[in-house]
Amino acid sequence: MAAPDLYVDKVTKKPLPIETIGTSQTAYLDIDLNITDGSVQHMTAVFAPDPTALSGPVDIILWLHGDKSYWNKNHTDERGFHNKSIQYYLNNLPLCDLRNFIIKQKKKKFVLVAPTMTNPARG
Repeated sequence: MAAPDLYVDKVTKKPLPIETIGTSQTAYLDIDLNITDGSVQHMTAVFAPDPTALSGPVDIILWLHGDKSYWNKNHTDERGFHNKSIQYYLNNLPLCDLRNFIIKQKKKKFVLVAPTMTNPARG
């Protein structure tokens, strides 16, 4: 089976660059999950805390994020992110710094796969 293409930005028409944090890397792939509400981008984040350690068997963590509301303990920073991509989630919500949390763990021989999921805005 061929690897999926990198996700292409709708505005620039260019593939999104691979993001790096130290030696870790996040690629955004175009994987159509057949979600038909029309609001979801076909973007799946694939994060490796240390790509050089990925040989032989590797554990895969599939993260299906759900709730599309964000707030801090004092509710001084509240926002929804309905119809936003996983890239938005990983890069714009400071309390959801999942990649840096993972980087601090000792085990590095795994990849995190996180597709963009939909949860239409509630009225």
